[in-house]
Amino acid sequence: MNEKRERVRKKDQEEAGAKGGKGGKAPPAKGKGAPPAKGAPVAAEEDAEVTKVVYPEAVNHVNNDIKDFLGHFSSSRKIIANSSEGQEPRKRSDEEKQQILEDFNSEQTAESESF
Repeated sequence: MNEKRERVRKKDQEEAGAKGGKGGKAPPAKGKGAPPAKGAPVAAEEDAEVTKVVYPEAVNHVNNDIKDFLGHFSSSRKIIANSSEGQEPRKRSDEEKQQILEDFNSEQTAESESF
C-alpha cells in the first residue's frame, strides 16, 4: 500500500501495446460465448426459466392507498371506445381551424412580448 503508482498517459499505453507490453485488448469474458446464429432454435433452458409472476393481493395489506392501487392494478383496465358504426368522426370546419390558429398566434405574441 505504500508504493506509489506511476501515471501513464494514453499515448504511452498505445505505444506500450504496440511493443507487446501491457495495455492490449482484454480477452473476451468467460461464459458469454458467441451469439447464436440467426434462425437457430432457442435453448430449452431459457424457456424453463420463465416463471409466472405472482403479484400481491389487496386483502394482504392494511394500508388503504396500497389496497386501492392493488385493486386498480388487478382490475380490467381496457378502454373501450364507444363509436357509432354508421357515423364518421367529427371534423373541424375551416372556420374553426382558422380561429384556433388565430388564438394560438395571439397567445404566442403575447408571451413573446412579456419577455
